[in-house]
Amino acid sequence: LYRLADPSANPYLAYAAVVSAGLDGIKNKIDPGDPTDDSGKMRSKMKKVPENLKESIEALENDTKFIKGVFSPELLGDYLDLKLAEHKEAMKAVSGYELNKYFDS
Repeated sequence: LYRLADPSANPYLAYAAVVSAGLDGIKNKIDPGDPTDDSGKMRSKMKKVPENLKESIEALENDTKFIKGVFSPELLGDYLDLKLAEHKEAMKAVSGYELNKYFDS
């Protein structure tokens, strides 16, 4: 199963990271594993990708060894600050689910 990036991602940063990861894999002779199909059996063995913005921020913060070789510390810090601010703002918003659950009669 191949998942590149969410449509809301900055395409320049996303593709720079993906190309850099591919080149890093070639340079370091990282085994990509066997080809997979889209069956549920194979999917259960794959590494889980972040499901939301908060998990994505945490994954990026924990992958600094690789990512600092791709982006400058200033860019990375500014980007993480921006995304943390976006997450905090989103968490303040009342969701449609909450409106329907608690305010509709």
